Amino acid sequence: MRLSRYAYWPIAAALVFAVAAMFAYYPYLVRTPATETAYLGSLPKGTIYIASQQHAVLLALNESAWQRGLMNASYGDISGMGAIGMLFVFSNDSLQCFWMENTPMRLQQAWIANGTIAYVYNATPYSTTPVCHYGHYVLEVPSAYNITLHAGERAVLQG
Repeated sequence: MRLSRYAYWPIAAALVFAVAAMFAYYPYLVRTPATETAYLGSLPKGTIYIASQQHAVLLALNESAWQRGLMNASYGDISGMGAIGMLFVFSNDSLQCFWMENTPMRLQQAWIANGTIAYVYNATPYSTTPVCHYGHYVLEVPSAYNITLHAGERAVLQG
């Protein structure tokens, strides 16, 4: 059976649409793990004690690191740095709002005030809804690491 020449138009249109969509999302497709690894590798590391257990964390100490956080990072990027997550360090206890735009993994977020975890939130990937709480630090740990954070636990940054 032979198709008429008009039967190929839907196939051609679908191909054109697919190519156009690929070019539209090209910046997202070409983001390489090396980019995130280089960024995370440039961050200083610190040690935090949570319920008397010692953990290495990446430190977000300035506005640039606070804004970028763990956007576009993967579990492998973080574990490759020898860390359990990222600790955002602020100058004092204040209202800190976090959201998950461009963050592909589930995170536990813990607000820490006066050496104690004050609030824990299980964040949803890519959510743009802000979650706000008071704290001097905010710790983000990928849920895949099975480290459970609890409000009321001691959490102290070494140094």
